[in-house]
Amino acid sequence: MSIRIGFLYLYHEYHVYHSAPIAFELSRLDPDLEVILLSATDHSTDLLAKLSSHYPGHGCRIQPLSQPWTFRYLNIELRRFPPPRAVVKRHAVLLQEMDVLVGTNHPVATTLQQAGITMPKLIMAFHGAGDRAYGFKQRLEQFDLLLLSGPKKYHRLEGSGILHKGNWAIVGYPKFDVVSVDANIAEQLFPEPKSIILYNPHFRRHLSSWYGWGREILDFFLHSSRYNLIFAPHVELKGRKQRWLSLRKYRSHPHIHVDLGSPASLDMTYPRIADIYLGDVSSQIGEFLLKPRPCVFLNSHHISWENNPDYLHWELGPVIDTPAQLADALEEAVERHDHYRARQIQYFKDSFDQTEESSSLRAARAIHSFLVENYPSR
Repeated sequence: MSIRIGFLYLYHEYHVYHSAPIAFELSRLDPDLEVILLSATDHSTDLLAKLSSHYPGHGCRIQPLSQPWTFRYLNIELRRFPPPRAVVKRHAVLLQEMDVLVGTNHPVATTLQQAGITMPKLIMAFHGAGDRAYGFKQRLEQFDLLLLSGPKKYHRLEGSGILHKGNWAIVGYPKFDVVSVDANIAEQLFPEPKSIILYNPHFRRHLSSWYGWGREILDFFLHSSRYNLIFAPHVELKGRKQRWLSLRKYRSHPHIHVDLGSPASLDMTYPRIADIYLGDVSSQIGEFLLKPRPCVFLNSHHISWENNPDYLHWELGPVIDTPAQLADALEEAVERHDHYRARQIQYFKDSFDQTEESSSLRAARAIHSFLVENYPSR
């Protein structure tokens, strides 16, 4: 009997980028495995089908999961995905039959347990490589294997006592394996060639710069002739917190591009083409630093961030404590980038352990070794 391994997609489709490449590589590495991609939304199903073209000969099966009727017909808030607990409960029998389940979001272990799904072993593939405390919570002990992006993640988790022999592997960042950017996209977005700023606030109110400073920041760029601005916040800012978010005032200006959730806001298009990163705590800073460039960070909550590992990335550029400092900080970030460049390069290396072998294949090999050790007779 073959081993059944299910890759779960219960949340927003951006999670697909972080584990689907692993699934496709795993199915090619061992065709005898039954690798099933369990998708709770049409958006994730479509993206899975699109990414599958990068992996000819893969043996994965994409299986859409039926949604609660309340989501399909009464989703008046236009949420992007149904409540994960409801989907898991609805498909508890199917999920319990899996030997292994791979998730990308911390709560999935608790969600499965609450639904009585305790038989499958659990693997965490994560969905980012940021610094905030959320990424290092003790509940990661619930997983049988943790796929870590780099040394930073390893050292912080080791310090928490979460890691032990056989429950972790450093694999790099699979998302990097499947993203590509149109070289002419900047010219398509903006009629005039100016420095491009990416403003990327987080969606959680207690962390985000948007709720206190957002409008003032957008107004700054609205009245500036010096920059092109991409306003691409975390895609769940609109979906969870700002359901009726209206930015009509800014959308009509050719030097401002607003994107609240298109594919380009998910596939690293904007971090790749921007000249300067402007943000708070999003892990997208790591993706931006695939190529070192100037950064400015927004301390809208007046955090004492120095020597705080949750704000390690704020050492990579100027940090401002009021929107009035924005103009000077943008200039400083460019003029003093040589001062920050070495730190940015080291931060990227610590966050992402990239090698000549693709991260997806490294992760697939780690999972395969885990399967061999835990299911030796199969």
